[in-house]
Amino acid sequence: MGRVGDKMAKNVTVAALFRREKTERQEIEEVRKEILGNLLYVLSLLGLPAAVLGAVQAYRQGRWIFAAVYILVYLVFVLSAFSSRRLPYFFRAVIVLLCLFSLAVAILARIGMAGAGLPLMITVCFLAAVFFGFRIGALMGLVCLAVISTVAVGMTSGLIPVYPEHMLTSLSGRQWVTIMIVFFMIVSITIIAPEMFIRRIRHSVEDLEEQKRRTDEANERSRRAIEILDNNPTIAFLWRSSEGWPVEFVSDNVERVFGYTREEFVTGAVAYGSLIHPEDLPRVAGEVRRFSVDTECRNFAHEPYRIITKTGEIRWVSDTTQIRRNNQGQVTHYQGIVQDISDLKQAEAAARAAEERFRRVVEIAPWGIFVDVQGTLVYVNPAFMRLTGAERPEQLIGTSLLNWVVPEIREKVAERIRTINEERAPIVPMERKHIRLDGTMLDVEAVAAPIDFAGQIGGMGMVRDITEKKLAEEALRRSEERYRLLLDSAPVGIYLSKEGRITYVNKEFTRIMEALSPEELIGRQILDHVHPDTREAVLERRRTVSTEHKSVPPFDHKFIRLDGRIIDVTVVAAPDTMEGIGSSQVFVLDNTERKRTEGALREKTEELERYFTTALDLLCIADMDGNFIRLNREWERVLGFRVEEMEGKPFLDFVHPEDRQRTLAAVTDLTSNKEVLSFTNRYRCKDGTYRFVEWRSIPVGKRIHAAARDVTERIRVEDEIRRHKEHLEELVKERTRELETAQQELLTRERLSALGQLTATVSHELRNPLGVIRSSAFYVQEKTKGFDEKVKKHLNRIEEQVELCDTIVGDLLEYTRGRHSEVSETDVASWLGSLLETMQGVECISIHRSFSDDAPKIFIDPHKMGRAVNNLLGNALQAVREHAEKKRKTETPYRPEIRLSTFTAAGSLLIVVEDNGTGMDEETAEKAFEPLFTTRARGTGLGLAIVRKIVEEHGGRVSLKSRLEVGTEVTIEIPVRTVKPL
Repeated sequence: MGRVGDKMAKNVTVAALFRREKTERQEIEEVRKEILGNLLYVLSLLGLPAAVLGAVQAYRQGRWIFAAVYILVYLVFVLSAFSSRRLPYFFRAVIVLLCLFSLAVAILARIGMAGAGLPLMITVCFLAAVFFGFRIGALMGLVCLAVISTVAVGMTSGLIPVYPEHMLTSLSGRQWVTIMIVFFMIVSITIIAPEMFIRRIRHSVEDLEEQKRRTDEANERSRRAIEILDNNPTIAFLWRSSEGWPVEFVSDNVERVFGYTREEFVTGAVAYGSLIHPEDLPRVAGEVRRFSVDTECRNFAHEPYRIITKTGEIRWVSDTTQIRRNNQGQVTHYQGIVQDISDLKQAEAAARAAEERFRRVVEIAPWGIFVDVQGTLVYVNPAFMRLTGAERPEQLIGTSLLNWVVPEIREKVAERIRTINEERAPIVPMERKHIRLDGTMLDVEAVAAPIDFAGQIGGMGMVRDITEKKLAEEALRRSEERYRLLLDSAPVGIYLSKEGRITYVNKEFTRIMEALSPEELIGRQILDHVHPDTREAVLERRRTVSTEHKSVPPFDHKFIRLDGRIIDVTVVAAPDTMEGIGSSQVFVLDNTERKRTEGALREKTEELERYFTTALDLLCIADMDGNFIRLNREWERVLGFRVEEMEGKPFLDFVHPEDRQRTLAAVTDLTSNKEVLSFTNRYRCKDGTYRFVEWRSIPVGKRIHAAARDVTERIRVEDEIRRHKEHLEELVKERTRELETAQQELLTRERLSALGQLTATVSHELRNPLGVIRSSAFYVQEKTKGFDEKVKKHLNRIEEQVELCDTIVGDLLEYTRGRHSEVSETDVASWLGSLLETMQGVECISIHRSFSDDAPKIFIDPHKMGRAVNNLLGNALQAVREHAEKKRKTETPYRPEIRLSTFTAAGSLLIVVEDNGTGMDEETAEKAFEPLFTTRARGTGLGLAIVRKIVEEHGGRVSLKSRLEVGTEVTIEIPVRTVKPL
């Protein structure tokens, strides 16, 4: 009741009376329509005698106009009543009010205050309030008061004729004032009453709706409660303290989780213990025993365990159990609540997976992300490390966040950190400088929000490099500056005026008016230069700008130049707020040239339209949402679709799926107002095939203008050319390698030729002196046979050095010129055996042999190939002797070994010489076969070079493997031939 009283009190306030609901309630509208409908018929029936009586009386008075008004008003009533179903409510209500008002005015003017005019006006005000609300009723009351006042003035002043026998006191002004006061009081009550009634109805309906809403909410809560009870996952159990925990009671919803019915549990057909997963049963039983032994324990909760349902499904459950004991403290029953938590387990697994996905997202996020606790960094992602120039997280974690903030704003950043930690509120983005490890700085945008990290209050921040954004803003600022400069030199004529007189003109307006300087125009009346045909329109526009302070749209008219010539111009005017009332700023565009070119433009447009429809290229217009707007007929020839089938559809529907992402990227560039001058993708034809289309697109407002061309055949040819090019490149590379090999062989031969010529000359010039030295030494040795050993030692040294020089000359001749090979079929085992016998006779180091039993006979020059094998064995002997000398000095045990072996493999004979001597490092092994390369003080550097030359003359090859301080292995591979080579 109190709330209803409050509403009533509110309704009677003046503010409430004038307040109108935003939308009228349907119920109140229906009430008003019902009142209107009934009123029309009632007034139609009661109005007939009143209209006839009033018309008769007026006619007898000789005032036939009033008689006509009475009849006309009644006819309108009748028409409204019979056409009420065809007219809207508003028109019917207006007709009723206008008819009654007209009748009241007529009666008041004819009879004065003595007639039914005043009561009828009160009725009009009442019905206006009923039909349209309090405000219209009040407005109608004011109109009626104005009419009454007018009639009163007219009658008291004699303007309206008065018939005393009918009008009583209509000549008394005091009576009229009294009547108007009474009229106002009665009207106030009559227009307030319907509004109060309507508002009471409205609030009653609202109360009913509120009660209905509460009832519906209560019903909904009841329905949800029943639904919750029906779908409650919690199951109540009562188990006996026996083996297997037989069930004495279980709630009805057990079948939903376990699959077994309540009867199957209660009758003992199913024991609860048999449903527990075998892996969890020992733990559950142990928990029951442990808590049961404790006599003080009354309740306990199991760790979640698994049960096996009737269908074999495994589900997770939580179990909270209460222990029942008898008077002796023995456990008799267990009662508990079992809840299916399988979804929770799945949710936990999903949460872990989501957390892992979030961590991955953070790790690959392009924004720098960090977590700080009390201003100290505890986590940074790779993007933040890149921003700061760190290579490892350890370079940043543990440091203060303020270390990476420029000193000027550290206090502000510290305040933001306090806001996050103390108020637990996110902070708005902030642009600042970020210091890198190398001391350089970046412009960044930072935002942060509170976060709980490992149980500590902290904040998570995101930092974005906005260096490019800053550069773009600076470029925009420069662009705006350029724009201002352009406005200063705008090609549009601009003038300022006050009270129609020019106060300023720019250069373009001076040019338009053919003035020599702005001073010729300043101070002139602008109307003096407006063509007479448009002066009235210009004056009206100037009043709009000056008095209403509104801009006016563009307007085409004619100006008169100083030289008297008339030009076409377009003028836009706006109020000049800086100069005050009566001032305006006007922009004038000389249209003389435009008018001339409009015709040419129309012709060009028609020409472009013809080009669009007849062009051989694919032309289209699309919107920024990716929909075709217009296409030319060439699309039908290329794709097979009719133009009507494609227009209005997204062009991505026709793009190959592999090209859609690139196409979207191109559209993004176009929406950013960037031109796409070269872009190729594939479009689906009506037969399901695809064709390559090359585009050139430009943004034009909110549309895309594009020209395309079918380049399927060109791409096919390009692919074919590319394949041929790749094949040609391979051929060129192969031929280049052959030429390089041939060039290397040619250089080698040239070097050998030059070395041969030099060797021939040197050998001739050296061997003659060497012969003389040898014979002289022999003569001296014969003459000094009786001398001491010292002389004999020096003579022997001369003999050795002469022999060494002769050997060097022989090696050079052998390598550079060689001799003709005498090839013969040779038994490898016997040939190598004779070589070894010679070596064993002169060396004290044994050489082990291992010859293949199935070694075939080969065609070789035994002498030259023997020279090659002897060189290898000589190198091996030298290596083991040097290694033995090193081991002797260090007193390390060492047994020199040299092995000569033969093998057959893939149509070749392999001769392998191995030793465990000094060996060679990798660099020495690579240069071992180069001529004149040696590591020995008395070596010629031709031994291995001669070996390779001899082997290659036999069509074979030689290879070397060596390890320093381990040994060397040299392999000669000679092809096995069935016929003697030429």
